Amino acid sequence: APLSPPSSAALTPHLLRGLLPFLALLFAAIGQFRLSSSPEAPGSGVRWFLLSGISLFLLLGQWRGRSLPTLPRFHLSAMPKQRWLYLLALSLAFLGQGLVNNTSGGGRPLLAILVWLSAIALAFYALRDLPSFHYFGKLSTGTRSFILHPSSFILFFAALLPRAFNLTTLPFILNGTEASLGLDALHIAQGSLRHPFATGWMSNPTLPLFLMALPLKLLGVSTLSLRLLSPIVGALTVLLTYWFGRRLWNEAVGLAAAVLLAGMHLHVHYSRMALTNVWDPLLALLALGLLALAWQESDPARQRGRWLWVGTAVGFSAYWFTPSHLLPLMFGGLLLWALLFDRVTLWQQGRHMLAALALAFLIALPLLLFYNTYPFLFMERANALGILAGQSDWLNLEAARTGLSQGELFRRQFWQAALAFNGSLDKSPSYRPLASLLSFGPALFFGMGLLLALLSLRQLRYALLLAWVGVTLLFAGALLQEPPQSHRLLIAAPAVALLAALALTTLAQALWANVAQGKDTAVPTAVPTPVPTPVSRHLLMVVLIIAALLAVNDLVFYYGRFPNQNSYADRNTEIAQRMADYLNTLEGDWTAYFYGPPNMYISFPTIPLLVTDFQANVNLFDVPPLPDNITPPPVTANQVHIYLPERQAELLQTQAAYPDGAVAVRSFPGVYANPLFYVYEVRP
Repeated sequence: APLSPPSSAALTPHLLRGLLPFLALLFAAIGQFRLSSSPEAPGSGVRWFLLSGISLFLLLGQWRGRSLPTLPRFHLSAMPKQRWLYLLALSLAFLGQGLVNNTSGGGRPLLAILVWLSAIALAFYALRDLPSFHYFGKLSTGTRSFILHPSSFILFFAALLPRAFNLTTLPFILNGTEASLGLDALHIAQGSLRHPFATGWMSNPTLPLFLMALPLKLLGVSTLSLRLLSPIVGALTVLLTYWFGRRLWNEAVGLAAAVLLAGMHLHVHYSRMALTNVWDPLLALLALGLLALAWQESDPARQRGRWLWVGTAVGFSAYWFTPSHLLPLMFGGLLLWALLFDRVTLWQQGRHMLAALALAFLIALPLLLFYNTYPFLFMERANALGILAGQSDWLNLEAARTGLSQGELFRRQFWQAALAFNGSLDKSPSYRPLASLLSFGPALFFGMGLLLALLSLRQLRYALLLAWVGVTLLFAGALLQEPPQSHRLLIAAPAVALLAALALTTLAQALWANVAQGKDTAVPTAVPTPVPTPVSRHLLMVVLIIAALLAVNDLVFYYGRFPNQNSYADRNTEIAQRMADYLNTLEGDWTAYFYGPPNMYISFPTIPLLVTDFQANVNLFDVPPLPDNITPPPVTANQVHIYLPERQAELLQTQAAYPDGAVAVRSFPGVYANPLFYVYEVRP
């Protein structure tokens, strides 16, 4: 009898096996071409070589006798009809980006955002699985009870209190970064910046600034309205840390991590500042936590819903600076982990992952189109601060300046970044508490948690924490100038809290088992299983008390030592804040002259942000130093002359020019200088 031809399903593994050598060779050839043509920018070539390495890894698995799973046959006619709506959603996303102008920022931003959100909702619907799909991944009874349970509200407000208390006085002034972002948010509130899918100051995406503009629009411009959203975002991060810790491990881990994060002075500080950085831990927690839940989900009715929420979190994270740069690297590390340790799950849930990727792409599409128009903006800050050749070339320049080898310099960079949470002093101008980012107790448990995660590397939830912390310390620390800088590393705060909580809980479990002498059957093993395990009430209380003591110690540091022992901001920042406060107290019409150049100018962002009745070069002027200190004529009868101490001698000229009707000279003391500046008021 004639042999029947093999089915397409049977041929699939052989086709893949035959393609892998060609793919590996093709990727390597492209990589070598990129390296040869642009040796000063090796990143692109290295990425292609990595793809070649993945192909070789899969091929090596074939040579060892491992076969790829059989791919299912696919017919276009079998595709659910609602999938075609994804094309309509893509068109809406393109339309949303087209409603604003990349060059002028004109257009209709509110309509653009509404069209974009409609595209997201339509894509979510198009990518769902029918009929078993549940929008929230078939929300469990435990999850619903957690959301509505009074303890969730108690934890949220307990985390909110230290983040919102005396919000305008600690930190005691707006720093330059807060003021610069605040200026962009003010321009949005005033309607002069109208592009939600672009970048603003220091290449920061503008969409988060539209959120910051809401309090400014409703409450007016002030330090309070600028910082109002940050405590809420920080407290929400604490609550979700508890939820993910509880779902992925157990009640003790979740509660301990939340309490540690609630008091962590690093996270408390940035939860009190008008910066978009406080969103970074929340977005990373959502993206990686939802991924871990989706990965371990075995119910087909829940899988697609969970993965679509992963795609939603990843897509929105593209609009924040740090997550858009670090999350793809973290996901790359987790993909490598899956290829090494869990290819079965990777293959089984592959179609759900593709759906999540499609949704994430659509959500990020308007910003991706902007970056396609201005490709240099995406890596602009990384290239300016990076230490490698092709970026700032810091390693070569520093080696030439110091005489040290590049290897020695990188070794120093690495350890300064790696010890950011355990020993290195923070160098960020946005914090600088003259201490490491963790106090002694949390740092101790964090180090032990890293070891515990390494020993449990075969479980995704532990590998996820290692990728989260490792990518942050390497790419936001060691590979950038002057590590560690807390505003770059803040994204890892929930992972740090979870690792510390894991070590604390594991030690408490072991000690409790010895004390109980086997009587407490509810005590889980030292390394919990993937299913959340019950914890005895007594053990939970012990873990909670220890975590609370550590958290209180951090809060005492932040509210006690930090205000008196820090190098937060600088003299010019304080001058700008106090000068703005002073000018806002003047009643009536005034003309102001600032004798600050060349050390400081009225363009310092705090001044145009907070000063309400003065406008640069209209009734507020910089006065250049001698001999060019000719002042424009005043536009009002009332005048005020403001002098930095180094230009105090010129005050005598003003007194001679206006001897009558002038009040006495006033001086304003400050933290970084005493006096900060002198004021000479002239009234008719």
